[in-house]
Amino acid sequence: MMTDHVANDLKNASSNIDDACFAVPNHASLTVKVPSTHPPRILMLYGSLRERSYSKLLTLEAARLLEAMGAEVRMYDPLNLPQPDAAPDTHPKVRELRELAVWSEGMVWCSPERHGAMTGIMKSQIDWIAFEIVLFPSPLGPYFIFNAPLAMEMFALSMLLQFLISME
Repeated sequence: MMTDHVANDLKNASSNIDDACFAVPNHASLTVKVPSTHPPRILMLYGSLRERSYSKLLTLEAARLLEAMGAEVRMYDPLNLPQPDAAPDTHPKVRELRELAVWSEGMVWCSPERHGAMTGIMKSQIDWIAFEIVLFPSPLGPYFIFNAPLAMEMFALSMLLQFLISME
């Protein structure tokens, strides 16, 4: 655990940090002020169009696990999502994605690795989500899993599941 002394040393080591904007997080600041009255809402995004892709299958399995733990889960199918700037933001697939993003309190992103990065399919979904209109009501913000080998994705999923359990 980082002591206040160490945190102050780190803060003072950077001339780019404005003291008025710097606050060391503590347990009280991360505590949920008002408990949720509904199950956690999780949006699942995957970065492949192949019917039997591993990322899609892993996302479906993660959705089943999250549902078994009490979460409300919705899956977005990226098939027919236009490339950003190739269609208006009124396109039905774009509107569907944005509505799901606004609905969600957390997200799981899973993408195959392509040349050391996520796929274009995954990137297009991210680019179409207008973060200026998406408000994440979760007190700890969104949760993401993306662009990682299977073992890392499973580790990240287990961390998400542990968090959800701790919210009970």
